[in-house]
Amino acid sequence: TMTAHYTACGKPWQCKFRELDPEEEANFNINSTTCGLLHRAFNKIREDLEDKIVGVLGPKYRAEKSTTRAFHPEYFLGYCGLN
Repeated sequence: TMTAHYTACGKPWQCKFRELDPEEEANFNINSTTCGLLHRAFNKIREDLEDKIVGVLGPKYRAEKSTTRAFHPEYFLGYCGLN
């Protein structure tokens, strides 16, 4: 079992990502790369679960993903588009 707390990084389903300044990194004992990797892990689990649901219930249950205008695609895997 793996758990994570998103206080310093923000919730990945809210599609927000900000670079932490050095003072914030020191105060939270975390850095922007760690936050990005935490968001990526969440979205990879989301993607794997969605694949299983679609495999059973069909493609209408797949979330729309942005492939051309994605927000930080390396972390959000297309689930967060740019408006």
